[in-house]
Amino acid sequence: AGGPAAAAGAAEGGGGASSAEAVDTAELVDRLLAIVRDSDCGRTLSAERKAEADALIDQLEAAGAGAPESTLARGRSQGDSVFGDYTVAYQSVGGAQKGSPAGGRFTGRLGRALFRTRGLFQCIGPGDAECSNKVEFSLFGVMRGFVSLQGTFAAVAASAALRASADGALYARDGVRVRFERPRLRLGPLSLRFGPESEVELYTPYCDSRVRLGLGSRGSRFVFTRDAPPRARADELPPAQGERRSLLGMACLAAGGGLAAWLAGASAAAGGALAALAAAGLALALAVLRDGGIEDDAYSRLA
Repeated sequence: AGGPAAAAGAAEGGGGASSAEAVDTAELVDRLLAIVRDSDCGRTLSAERKAEADALIDQLEAAGAGAPESTLARGRSQGDSVFGDYTVAYQSVGGAQKGSPAGGRFTGRLGRALFRTRGLFQCIGPGDAECSNKVEFSLFGVMRGFVSLQGTFAAVAASAALRASADGALYARDGVRVRFERPRLRLGPLSLRFGPESEVELYTPYCDSRVRLGLGSRGSRFVFTRDAPPRARADELPPAQGERRSLLGMACLAAGGGLAAWLAGASAAAGGALAALAAAGLALALAVLRDGGIEDDAYSRLA
């Protein structure tokens, strides 16, 4: 389900096997990271570059499917364990996916226009069954905030339909289902919970010391990199990046408009126009916040 998130969910699958394969996969990871880093989750990539990234993901998934050990079986101390703090570096939307699979409405077209994305993170651990997703943003470019999901995961076997699909071999390995609590919104000093509980199913067809690949039950693919900052799992706002200047500019613009309207003797009409504009902005923001930003589909809701 497309929730903040998600990006989203936690998962299982395989990694590298022999030393020869390790050399091959290391090169594939190098090439993949060269494409997806600083690509805004793939949004700035051309169709050709996306196709290159997807082809590299296919090769890594094939290498992981042949590994003798699932990532869930690896010890927490191993560098290629699924446990860790990740940045969502890339997403490829599956054919059955509704909306953005990583971040839900917050990273859709409208959401990104209002809640300018500043970071997408996923943390697995420190508990054996803990998982969290976090979307950092700057509302209207003037107020920093984030929405986060806290949940627990448990191993799950893929459905017969998934095992019979074109990617059935990838779904045959261990998977997990993550059950998330209600989303938590932090906007400046304001903090509240809203929206429904949700769940997501995700598989990890490949995992090493640098990246983890995720495969969702709707065919969406993710590249997670092990470089999330400490604030990824903390109750901490993203660092300031010009919000004060933007706020000052908007305040000056509003003051200038009010002064011009007063000088023109049209203060009432101008006030009504400003009120209508503010109401429209609020309505658009609420459209993104509806149901905690989680895309409205049956699978993402819990009864």
